Amino acid sequence: MQLNSLFTPPTSIYALFWRTLLWLPLMFFLWVLNAPLFHFPLALAMQALSWLGVPSWLMDVEQGARTFNFITSLKPPSGDTAFSASARVATEVNGLLYTCGLPLLAALTLAAAQKGWLRALVLGYLILLPFQLIAVYATGLKQIAFDMGPIVAQQMEFSRLQNSALAFIYQYYTLIMPPVTALLAWFFTHRETVQRFVRDGLPMKAKPA
Repeated sequence: MQLNSLFTPPTSIYALFWRTLLWLPLMFFLWVLNAPLFHFPLALAMQALSWLGVPSWLMDVEQGARTFNFITSLKPPSGDTAFSASARVATEVNGLLYTCGLPLLAALTLAAAQKGWLRALVLGYLILLPFQLIAVYATGLKQIAFDMGPIVAQQMEFSRLQNSALAFIYQYYTLIMPPVTALLAWFFTHRETVQRFVRDGLPMKAKPA
């Protein structure tokens, strides 16, 4: 494959597939390197939710290099307080685990070499943000609700229905949605490319004799 062919629209779905594989390592590297920048909107949104009291015991969400630290007003079990009355429950979420659809979207976008690719990439990133927000936020709440023990869970005052909903949202948005939303965002921003592949792949009607 010639280098200049990477910057022209692919002629087949197979060419798109191989180009995506070529672009993916570079996009993955750039995504990890610039994670704080890509995660910044998520941190702002989660901080706003904590300030609004959603839920009431979540005090703040601090952004790290690649992580988010959920700080609560919940008290840990007495054996974990280290004799400090001011001890509070906190948990850390690795944001890279739930924003991995972004490098896939970027690789697909560059592989398609569609006119206006930069606009498509920015629009795709904005489409992914709400789904990434739900995944990271649900993971933080899940770790507090299910991983900290019954004493912490009792302070949260979640009903059985709320716990079931949280478990469903966590599994759905962390296990299924990251790659699916990346593909859907690419389809949305590359409708002409997808239609061309579909049209070219349809069998031609036989001409009447």
